[in-house]
Amino acid sequence: GQRLVANVAPGLRTRGDAALLGQLLVNLIENAIRHTPPGSTVRVEAARREGAVEVVVADDGPGIPAADRERVFRRFVRLEASRSTPGSGLGLSLVLAVAELHGIAVRLGDNRPGLVVSLRLPPPEADATPQRPAAEAARGPVAALAASGGRTGREPLPRSR
Repeated sequence: GQRLVANVAPGLRTRGDAALLGQLLVNLIENAIRHTPPGSTVRVEAARREGAVEVVVADDGPGIPAADRERVFRRFVRLEASRSTPGSGLGLSLVLAVAELHGIAVRLGDNRPGLVVSLRLPPPEADATPQRPAAEAARGPVAALAASGGRTGREPLPRSR
């Protein structure tokens, strides 16, 4: 398998939908794991930089060629090198959709070897809107499940009488 290394600075805060932000991170981490060979390292970092929170997901796999980096954000796009791995080509398009919804800048770069994905979350505004710890967003689906009282949204709807 791969090795997952996380380095998250304490006290980071952001605003947004915890479930969506969690899914964004899950998609990036799953993509990194799926597209790197056994023995690879996937690194997740979060730190405050220049007043904003920067999150980085990096791997030492084959990466994405510079010419394809914009194209991989389109729905159902799969690069030739990944056709033999499971997937639908929706992961990065969902990442971009959630990022745009939250005003997050996304950048793909070369990790030499591998891919580095950088997310720049805008600083929380100084108003009365509640802020969520970034660690809560990282729990994603678990936090969303707890907040929903255990309902996943997949249960059948009650029958009307």
